[in-house]
Amino acid sequence: MSEPALVGVITADGTFTARYLHWAGNPTDAVAALRAIWTDQFGRDTAATVSTLLGHDWFSLRPTGKHRRPPATTAVTGVGHALAAAHPPVRGNVATAARHDYTEWMYLIDAAAQTIRVYEATVHDRWLPHSLHPLDPNTPPAPPDGRYRHGDRVVLEHTNDPHTQLRPGDQGTVAFDQRDSSTVSIVWDSGSTLAMLLDAGDRIRLLTQSPDTTTRTQTNR
Repeated sequence: MSEPALVGVITADGTFTARYLHWAGNPTDAVAALRAIWTDQFGRDTAATVSTLLGHDWFSLRPTGKHRRPPATTAVTGVGHALAAAHPPVRGNVATAARHDYTEWMYLIDAAAQTIRVYEATVHDRWLPHSLHPLDPNTPPAPPDGRYRHGDRVVLEHTNDPHTQLRPGDQGTVAFDQRDSSTVSIVWDSGSTLAMLLDAGDRIRLLTQSPDTTTRTQTNR
């Protein structure tokens, strides 16, 4: 199945701009293709990657170039096969936007966080966060010593809290890490102060370490 999708860019407030992608495959395939395009064709230049992706609607993303060019498409070296028909980009906010036509997935690059946000279409034609992936698959999911420090910048990958307004890709600053309970207290940029319970399935990823490397994590006593 082609599993049609949207592919594009998203900002911190959930606003996105995307293009139609006819043959997206499953999320594993699409994320791998976007990573290869970003790395091999654009030398990890996220702005250039996004600019090219938004320049066309796409039949497929085929960075290896080993696939025959389908009819009514143009081969874009290292990226894929662009559809000949010209349509305006799809724009909206993931919190309120309806599914576009018959698309099943949406793959959005967050340039600030250097991540790919994946959304899936619901039965109500809305977008539900599915998963979050670093553009660089070698990005460590946690600090080198496994503990967060006051001032570390982190990005949310997943939370089991059904009531929070936080979404994958939201960023925040660590207040402290309670070692004995695997709880990381975070001041989120959105204003939320929801703590992450790492042993209960919440996941965060380090973006930048605190400049004060002498500030250690705290132990709850």
